[in-house]
Amino acid sequence: MLRENYIDDEQHLGQLRESEFDQRQHQESERRCNAVLRYQSKKIIKIFGTNNTNQNINNKMRQTKLKMKQFAQNVHEIVQRTVANQIHFIGQVINLFNSIQE
Repeated sequence: MLRENYIDDEQHLGQLRESEFDQRQHQESERRCNAVLRYQSKKIIKIFGTNNTNQNINNKMRQTKLKMKQFAQNVHEIVQRTVANQIHFIGQVINLFNSIQE
């Protein structure tokens, strides 16, 4: 009974850590995406110069922003899969240790 409670507590703690890690990773992805967007905005303004319309600049910025959001989402999904695999592996190791103790 104590072992089951311990395993449940460890699994719950692992889920909480995974959730916190995911949130931090998502925030970091958004921060990087915003930094790249700022850089791309400056680059687009350099390319178009001040003689072109704001519409051209806005269109390029919109396209860049969509691409960066997709990139951030892809990175976030990869991180989630990696973390899930790590947690699954840790669970298998815990089960192995528990079976050895029996």
